Amino acid sequence: MPARCRVCGKSAVVRIPYARMWLCSDHLTAYLGKRVGETIDRYHLLSGGDRVLVMVSGGKDSASMAGILSALASKRGFEAALLHIDLGVGEFSALSRAAAEELSKRINLPLLVVPLREAIGADLPRLIKSVRRRSPCATCGVVKRYVANVAALRLGFDAVAVGHTLVDLASFALKGYITRSEEPLEAATPKNPGLSGLFVDRIKPLAEVGEVETRAYVKYAEIPWTDAVCEYKPVRTIDVEIRDFVSKLERDYPSLLVSMMRGVYARAPKTQREGVGKCSVCGAPTNTDVCAFCRITSRALGESGAPALHEFLEEKREVLA
Repeated sequence: MPARCRVCGKSAVVRIPYARMWLCSDHLTAYLGKRVGETIDRYHLLSGGDRVLVMVSGGKDSASMAGILSALASKRGFEAALLHIDLGVGEFSALSRAAAEELSKRINLPLLVVPLREAIGADLPRLIKSVRRRSPCATCGVVKRYVANVAALRLGFDAVAVGHTLVDLASFALKGYITRSEEPLEAATPKNPGLSGLFVDRIKPLAEVGEVETRAYVKYAEIPWTDAVCEYKPVRTIDVEIRDFVSKLERDYPSLLVSMMRGVYARAPKTQREGVGKCSVCGAPTNTDVCAFCRITSRALGESGAPALHEFLEEKREVLA
């Protein structure tokens, strides 16, 4: 006998593991909106009147986040817009950008595309070649965080939203405990608070949403996305091993994972913002004389890419006005 939606009795399309219930496509959308709304309230992610810049990579998780936030924005009185960073990584970036552009049309939110080659004078492959002490993923992470934060500050946004799911945050937390590092533990929280003039809030609205839900949502809500894989994605590293373990935990013990992460959220070290210095080149917050972004781009270009990025964003201001 086919499974039935718990709410309306129609044919169900997905089972929510930790809730132990089946839902049809309509009530899946309603359930996720309610779940994300509760996450926003529980962890004080957004308030009425806030402007949130939603990072969309082109993948299913950030596409799901964008779709859900688009539906919640008018109900809750916040404003949302999309940001896509075109890394310049061949076909992967072309497909990702196309998915982001189609997503913008589908959910009717404005989109700012920042092509690295145009914005700073170098794409990700060139930056990676110039940096030998960082992994490609670490270099990419530095660049994306910097671009998103600067874009939000210059264009008047209160927060940057990223599509990290329950599995992502659990993976960060486990890595932090294994490596005895506070950095991944700080990342394993629904909100990293900002500091006036230096950082905007970094929020994760999907902090209590699993992979099953995002996969079903993009399918049944017809949300555009791509499953293209970046050529720099590692095959086997400690991060991959940890994520595989956490994904298995989500499949086998879904309610346990949610409960565990609520405990982690309550005990994770608070992001330290006070006392942060400013980069001597671009003025961005940093714990060293020159920020990582300026160091990376200077190695590739002979000078920091920050001034060019600021100029690019100023020229694109009207896109998200």
